[in-house]
Amino acid sequence: MYTLQAIIAKTGTLSIPSTLNVKIVPLQQGYEMLPFTNSFLEDSNIPFLPLTDEGQEILPNSIKSLCEVLSKQNQLAYVEAELFGGAGTQASVVFSNGRLEVAPKICQSAINQAMAALGVTKAEKPDEFEAIGLNEHRDTNKWVE
Repeated sequence: MYTLQAIIAKTGTLSIPSTLNVKIVPLQQGYEMLPFTNSFLEDSNIPFLPLTDEGQEILPNSIKSLCEVLSKQNQLAYVEAELFGGAGTQASVVFSNGRLEVAPKICQSAINQAMAALGVTKAEKPDEFEAIGLNEHRDTNKWVE
C-alpha cells in the first residue's frame, strides 16, 4: 500500500505560518514537500485524501485556502496518491500566485503532470514521480520520521 498527501514546491518557497506544526522535507531536484501527516490533518481540520479516497472532484476549502496562502509568491502543487497492489489513482492541483492554476486532475499520471508543470524533469528516471524521489516512502507519515 502507498499513500501520499502533500504540497510540493521549489525549495525555499514555502513560507509556513508558525501556527502550523509541520515539517518541510527536502526532495530531489531542488524541491521540498509539506507532508500532510495524520497530526497535521487533525490539527488543520483537513480531510484525508479527499480526491482519491473520498472521490470528491472539488478540492475542499481547507486545502484550497492553505494552497492559496502558500502560493502567494510561488507555484506549488497539492498532490494525493493511493495505491494498493499496483492499482490505485493519483490527484493533483496546481496553484500559482495565490490562485488556482490547474484544476483538480484525478488520473494515473496526475502527479507526474503536476511535477512537470512545476519544472521537474525525468532525467534518467521512468517519470517525474520517481525523479523527485516520491517513491522513497510508502506512507505520508514516514516522511517526517
